[in-house]
Amino acid sequence: MYGLVDFREAQDAATGGYFGLLALARQLVGEQFLFARRGYPDELKLHFGVLLESPGPKGRSILSGSYVLGAVASSWTFKVAKLGVTLHSGDDPSAWGSPISEEKLDELLASTGGLTVTGGEVRTQPLGYGVSLTFSDGSGLSILPTEEVEGVPDWELFTPYHRYLRVGPGREWAYLPSDRPETLPG
Repeated sequence: MYGLVDFREAQDAATGGYFGLLALARQLVGEQFLFARRGYPDELKLHFGVLLESPGPKGRSILSGSYVLGAVASSWTFKVAKLGVTLHSGDDPSAWGSPISEEKLDELLASTGGLTVTGGEVRTQPLGYGVSLTFSDGSGLSILPTEEVEGVPDWELFTPYHRYLRVGPGREWAYLPSDRPETLPG
């Protein structure tokens, strides 16, 4: 038996189902993990693939990966093997470990990267779909939906194919054109 996943074509949960979502999330397997940083508001963004440079404000360059995974309306846990730490988000950071400042988190995130994604899984959760990645040094990332926010995805993956995978809220997902994210052809 053979199969094909075309990363250039738009899809949604109605046509692709769970296995379509899993295949789209596994685009990252084999890709280089470049770096992680915080986005706005309190979003974790991980950059993978090829390093891209684009013009930014005030003549500065903006660096990004050809793939960008963002934990939007979700909690995340990032086990960083080379540092021997686990970073996590949440409403009450003291419930699991010690709270840290945004500056310390930025410092720790800046020291990640340089790894290869060795595995990717999507799991059904009570509030939607979670995603987890494993890395070549034993590090791991989990993103889990924590609440349904109308119109806000739980997590999203921007790809070099001018598409983005929007997952959530709930068990909805769509793989859309990144230049027109609100429209799904068909």
